[in-house]
Amino acid sequence: MTNHREDGEFGEGVTVQSASMVERVARALCDDTMLRWRSPLAMQADAWREFVPAARAAIEAMREPTDAMVMAGGHDQTYEEMIDEALK
Repeated sequence: MTNHREDGEFGEGVTVQSASMVERVARALCDDTMLRWRSPLAMQADAWREFVPAARAAIEAMREPTDAMVMAGGHDQTYEEMIDEALK
């Protein structure tokens, strides 16, 4: 069971960031593009927004757990629900 605390933590050692998962992935893709390709686009402050479609596609691809994931942790509908929430 997890409890939301005012300090922004859910349970022990888990911190929730205010940015959506789509934004976090889009920013990571943008940062990677900037580092790898020195893209002028990626250097703009809001350039991460251009990566939102790719971020959504990446998260959606993770929606269905792999066989190895199922064997390691069991198939739980909650996992898919969490990915669905991340895509909102």
